[in-house]
Amino acid sequence: KQWYQRRVRGRTREMMIKVLHARGKFTVWDTNDILTLRTQHRIVGSLIGSLPDHTQQNLFHGVPLLLEIEEVFVGIQNNFLTLEDNVVFETPSKEEVESYWSQQYKEAEELTIKERERKKAKEKEWREKNHQTLESNNNSKRKRDEQKEKQAEDVNRNEEKDETQTTTSEDSSSNSEKNVTPISSSTTQTVETNQNSTQNEPNQATPTKPTDKTPPTSTTNPQTPPFDLNLTIPSTSLRKTLSFSIPQLTFTSQQILRCKIFSDLWSKGFYLTCASKFGGDFLAYPGDPLRFHAHYVIIVVEFEQTITALDIISYGRLAVSVKKSPVLATVDNNDTVRYTTIDWQGVT
Repeated sequence: KQWYQRRVRGRTREMMIKVLHARGKFTVWDTNDILTLRTQHRIVGSLIGSLPDHTQQNLFHGVPLLLEIEEVFVGIQNNFLTLEDNVVFETPSKEEVESYWSQQYKEAEELTIKERERKKAKEKEWREKNHQTLESNNNSKRKRDEQKEKQAEDVNRNEEKDETQTTTSEDSSSNSEKNVTPISSSTTQTVETNQNSTQNEPNQATPTKPTDKTPPTSTTNPQTPPFDLNLTIPSTSLRKTLSFSIPQLTFTSQQILRCKIFSDLWSKGFYLTCASKFGGDFLAYPGDPLRFHAHYVIIVVEFEQTITALDIISYGRLAVSVKKSPVLATVDNNDTVRYTTIDWQGVT
C-alpha cells in the first residue's frame, strides 16, 4: 500500500485519468484508461456502450465506462483520477456531419461486402462437405445392399438343405409306421380309470395368512408462538459528520457512509462492484471479477440503525442462496469502519 501511495503521490494533472462528469454520471472514454483502472487500481465500473459491429445485442458492451460515485471518490482521494466537470460539447459543423455520415456509409458498405464474402465461403464449404457426405452415404448404401444380397443367397441355400432333409425324414417315418404294434383294449381301460380318479380328487388350496396393517402414526409439532426481536447497534453519542475535500461533488449522509466503507474495503485489496442484484450494496472479490467469484455481500447500515430479526434472516438467506457471506458494515462514532459477519447455519 505504501509503495502504491508513493507511486501515485507525485502524479500531475496531465498524468491522471480524466473522468467526464455530466448530468450526474461519471464516464471514462479512453480504452487505455479503462484498462489501467482495472489492472492497476482495481476499479471495475460497468461498460454501457454498444459494440460497433454488434449493435443488436446486449450481452457484451463497450465504451464508455460508467463509474459509481464511490469509485470516483477513491480515485480522487488516491490521486489517480481527475474530474472534468460540466463538460459542454460543441455542436458539429455541417461539413463535419457530412463527413461523419459518409464515413458511416463507407464502413457499412465494407461490412456488407465482408459479410457476403463470408456467406459465399461458408456455402462453398457446406457444399463440399455435403458432397463428401453424399459419396460416403452412397458407398455405405452400396455395401449394405451387397451384404443383403449375400444374406439372401445364404438363406436360399439353407432352405434347399432343409427341404432335402424333410423328404428323407418323411421316408424314414413311413417305414417305421409299418412296424408299429396296435394298443390292446386293456391298456386303454387302465388309462381311462386313472384319468377318472384324478378328476374326482378335490382341489387343495394353501391358506393365506392375514397381514396386519397398522396405520402410520403421525406426529405433529406444536406451533411456536411468533416473536418480535429488535437488535439495536449500541452507540454512546451521535455519529460525527464525515467531511471530504472534493469541491466538485456534494455528498448526502448515505453517500458519505458508502464512500467511507468502499474506501476501507478497497484499501484492504478487494475488487468491489454493485450488489443490487444480491440484496446488498457491494460485492467484495478477492481478485478480478473475471477470474474469481465474490466472497462477501456488503450491506451498509447506520451505526444507530435498528435491525430486526426479520432483517437478519433476510440478509442471511439472500447471501447464502448465492453462496456468499453477508457482512454488515458501518462507521462508529470514532470514525472507524466496523464489520459484522452473519454466520448462517441453515438448520432444517
